[in-house]
Amino acid sequence: MVNLIRKLFILISVTAIVCAGSVVAFTCPAVAQVNGKGLSYFYTETGVDYTSGDYGTGDDTDVCSIPLTIGYTPAAKWDFYVTLVPFLYQDTSNLVSVAGQPVRVKQSRINPSTGQVVEKTSHTGIGDTTLGVTYYAVDETESLPELDLIASLKIPTADDDRGLGTGKFDSSLGFSLSKSQNDWTVYGTIEYNFIGNPGGDVDLNNYTSGTIGISHQCLPELKNTLYVFMGGAMSDAADDQLEIGLRSRFTLDPDNDLALHLSKGLWDGSPDYGIGVSWSHSF
Repeated sequence: MVNLIRKLFILISVTAIVCAGSVVAFTCPAVAQVNGKGLSYFYTETGVDYTSGDYGTGDDTDVCSIPLTIGYTPAAKWDFYVTLVPFLYQDTSNLVSVAGQPVRVKQSRINPSTGQVVEKTSHTGIGDTTLGVTYYAVDETESLPELDLIASLKIPTADDDRGLGTGKFDSSLGFSLSKSQNDWTVYGTIEYNFIGNPGGDVDLNNYTSGTIGISHQCLPELKNTLYVFMGGAMSDAADDQLEIGLRSRFTLDPDNDLALHLSKGLWDGSPDYGIGVSWSHSF
């Protein structure tokens, strides 16, 4: 626990230093975030995500999902969205899916009652549903970063009997800072996650998570983002999370974007690797 607090402190400190350095170093006018749809617009996003990892168990767990996000921005200061997962596949034996990510909940695949190895099984169904909101609290200026307040609520629509969810509500609260200069943007996000505990032999923990990243508008149609994500252990049997990722977003036309992302887990609490593709449309 002490190590996790120290790691999170380092992450928060790095985020603060990056944003503070941006304030000092960026002397040109800031790049304002302007949506090309006017004061209000709808958007949708869907794709395919795949992750694989052993999460410290020695046996790989593969997860494939097809999320669908529907969002509405009614004004420049607000953004609301709902994310559905109409398809979720997972094969596992001693993990349970928490908000779509496998979490180790048992130290061993050995059944303590029988002494036999619990066989690995695969399940398919719908995933959990997430409601989210972002409030753009402070606009970016030449001397200050943008400040956004974020909140989400997970609704337990996945089948907890098959390990596709916990059957409990989860929620999160947090904030993000970002600062832009010419074609570059640095950002950091901190969230505290409240995890519903299903009880029984599954004991889950609340945890803090954070992300720091840097984006570059390489071309008018191409934006690349490199990020590092870190989070606490979601159960006593699981490890802390740490992963690095790369995301590329291609603007096809003013209404459509295509995105690709790759991730590599560095600690056992994260998947060993992940890959995904998504398409978004605004109207």
